[in-house]
Amino acid sequence: MQGYDIRFIWPGGDPNPPWSRTTSTDSLFVIPDTTGISNPVFQVRAVDNEGQVDPQPPQQAFSFSDQAPVVTLVDAPGLNEVTFASQTIDWVGVDPDGDANLLTYRVWLEGNQATPHILTGNEITLPTSDFLTGGQLRPGLDTATVFVQATDPGGRVSNIASATWRVRPPVPDPAQRARLLVIDDVGSGEGGGANYDAFYNQAVSRSGIPAGSWSVLQLEAGRAFRSSKDLEQTLKLFDAVVWYRGPARYFTTRDTLLPRHVDGLEAYLNAGGKFFFESYDMVASGQDIGLLSEDFMHSYLGSNFLFRHLPFGSSDSLVTWAIAKSNDEVIGGTTVVHPVILHSTLFADSLGSNIISPEAMRVFGVRDTNEVVLWAREGALYERQSFDAPVAVRGQVAGGGVIVATTIPIGPLSKFPGLNEPLHRQSLPILGNRPLADLPAVLP
Repeated sequence: MQGYDIRFIWPGGDPNPPWSRTTSTDSLFVIPDTTGISNPVFQVRAVDNEGQVDPQPPQQAFSFSDQAPVVTLVDAPGLNEVTFASQTIDWVGVDPDGDANLLTYRVWLEGNQATPHILTGNEITLPTSDFLTGGQLRPGLDTATVFVQATDPGGRVSNIASATWRVRPPVPDPAQRARLLVIDDVGSGEGGGANYDAFYNQAVSRSGIPAGSWSVLQLEAGRAFRSSKDLEQTLKLFDAVVWYRGPARYFTTRDTLLPRHVDGLEAYLNAGGKFFFESYDMVASGQDIGLLSEDFMHSYLGSNFLFRHLPFGSSDSLVTWAIAKSNDEVIGGTTVVHPVILHSTLFADSLGSNIISPEAMRVFGVRDTNEVVLWAREGALYERQSFDAPVAVRGQVAGGGVIVATTIPIGPLSKFPGLNEPLHRQSLPILGNRPLADLPAVLP
C-alpha cells in the first residue's frame, strides 16, 4: 500500500477535482462555508504498491451547517469621547458552533475598508497612520468610526460591529508642526486650579510658539487614553509635552492613567521626547502612595532613592515632605522669619515659596548633582532637614529624551517673595537656557 487518495466534490463545482495523496487513515477537515449550509461529497480510494487505485472508491455525502460568528464591542467609545490620532478598541467574538479562539478579525477605520488590519486577538490600538495624512488629520475624520468583523475557519463572517467617537487634530493650524501638548491634570474641583491653567497658558503664549502649533488636553474632560499605546502614540505627535497637576493629590481610584500606562510615557522618552512633569505624590515608596514607581525614578530621573524622615508622632519614616512660605526660629527671644528660597545652580536662578504645601513632596537622592533643577537648602523643608534637598530633577535619556520632574508646583512660586510678581514673570529655566515663562519653547 502506498496510501490513499482523497477529495471533496462540491455542488456546482468541478465534477472531477484533483485527488490528494495521504498515508493517514483519518483526517480533520475544515469545511469552507460562507452561506451557512454546505453539501460536499467525500471520496477516498486506496493506492496499492504498484500505484493502482480502487476503481470504485467509496464516497459519503455530507450536509454541514455553519452558524455565523457574533462580534460585540466591549466598553466602546462614544460621541462624548474625544481623542487625538489614536484609539484602543476591545471586543468579544463568539462562534456558536465552533471554537472562538480560531476566529480571525478584520478591523478598519472608516475609509480604510480596502486595507483592514487582520488579527486573531481581541484588542487593537489603531495606529496613528490610520488617522493622519502628511501629519494632519485626514479630511472628514473629525468624527471617526471603527468597524470590526469576525471570520470563522470555514469562512463564515459575522455581523459588523462599529463605534463612533470624535477625533481632534494634533494642533489647530494644519500648516503648523505639532510643537507642544499641555496636559491639564488639575480637576475642576481643585482649589485655585484656574490659577495654574492661567500660569501655563501665559507661559506658552510668552514663549513665542506660534498660536496654532500647540494644544491643551484637559484630562477630566474625557477619556483620551485607553491604553499604554494610546498614551505613547499621542505623546509622539508632539515635540514636547508639559503635564501639570498643580494642587492635586494622588487618589488611587481616580489617578489610574500613569500607574497603569507609564510604559507609554517611557516609550515616548526613549524615542527622544521632551517631557515636563509637575506633581505632588510623584513617586510611591513603602507606605507612601504615588503616581510613578521607584523603578521609573531609577531609570529616568537619575535618582537612586528618596530621602526619608520621621515625622513627629509617627512610628515609621516617610518620604513625604512639605514646604512653607518661611522658616521661623526664635533667637534670643525674638522670632526671626527666614523666607524659603529654592535655588537652581543648574540655571543660576532662584524662586521663593509663596505656599504652605501638604506633606506630599518628594526629595530625590540623585546620582549627579549637576542634574538637580531645584534645591531646597538646609532647613527649608518640614520636617526641617539638615541637608540640601533636590526637589526637582532633570533626567536625560539615552535616546535623546529629556524629562524634568518637580515635586512642588511651579505656579505658586515667585522670584521675589512677597512682591506679588505675576506668575508668568518667573524666570527659572527648565528644559534649556530659556526662562520658565518660555519653558515649552525649548523644542527641536
